[in-house]
Amino acid sequence: MSLASALPIRPRRLVASLLALAAVLVCAFGATAASARAQVNWVVHGHGFGHGVGLSAYGAYGYALHGKGYKFILGHYYPGTTLGQISGPNVVRVLLSTTSGDVTFSEATSACHTKLEPTRTYEAHRLGNTVVLRSSGGKPLAKCGATLRAAGAGVLLAASPRLVRAASGKYEAMILACIDPRTQEPVCSYAAKHGLTGQYSQFAIAGAAIGVVAPKFADWHKTFWDNLATSIELHQVGKVIAIDHRDCGAAKIAYGEAAVADPARETETHRKALAQFREEVGKRHPNMAVETGLMALDGSMEMLG
Repeated sequence: MSLASALPIRPRRLVASLLALAAVLVCAFGATAASARAQVNWVVHGHGFGHGVGLSAYGAYGYALHGKGYKFILGHYYPGTTLGQISGPNVVRVLLSTTSGDVTFSEATSACHTKLEPTRTYEAHRLGNTVVLRSSGGKPLAKCGATLRAAGAGVLLAASPRLVRAASGKYEAMILACIDPRTQEPVCSYAAKHGLTGQYSQFAIAGAAIGVVAPKFADWHKTFWDNLATSIELHQVGKVIAIDHRDCGAAKIAYGEAAVADPARETETHRKALAQFREEVGKRHPNMAVETGLMALDGSMEMLG
């Protein structure tokens, strides 16, 4: 029996009246809110699969937990940038994906010391270690050096060679890591140390390899394998790097406190999980290279297998 059919006639009319009143109030509030927002309009369109470039949400969260402010966090993830205020319309266009290796932009009045026509579209084209400003038809207009900077009414754009990359194409690896905020910066540093910045996709799950193979987390397994297959298709990655870490809460949940009670048993637990992970990758993707390691919270890595 539904709630509506259980109500006597008078309470039912009362409920209908209250719902009608609520609808009127919502409409009135919506009109007021819309009026208040009329002067400022922010619109962001985009999508992605995780590209290892830009600000890590968990990394920023981890820094915040350790007392770091927004200036430090933004400076860390966006080196070479400065914070400031812009005049004119409050419109910021952010490129989240592109179907080619070039960044396209419009409404700019200048770039690379070159005057531009705001009604036209231009390209930031990667050429070795430099960026070239080109017309939409591909005609070179100026060499910009390491960074292209464009400005205009509501346009602020900076593009560097390592970031002018395609949403699909040839990339190096997928990194499998844990969601623990303490590991975000060490994992990024490990990737940078090995020349992988901007060259890898990333999948974060509690326990890293443990989250992919432990029976306790069986409902999660398919999600990882689907994402790995997608990264192979989109990014043509030829290697997967699984990074477990010490003092992992997911390891305790999956295998019990005793399995990680001391460093030796902790290492052995991760060794077995990582070995199982390598075996599962081999079954699904025989030609895929696999690297597995156990990371301490200070970022030092012990390769296992």
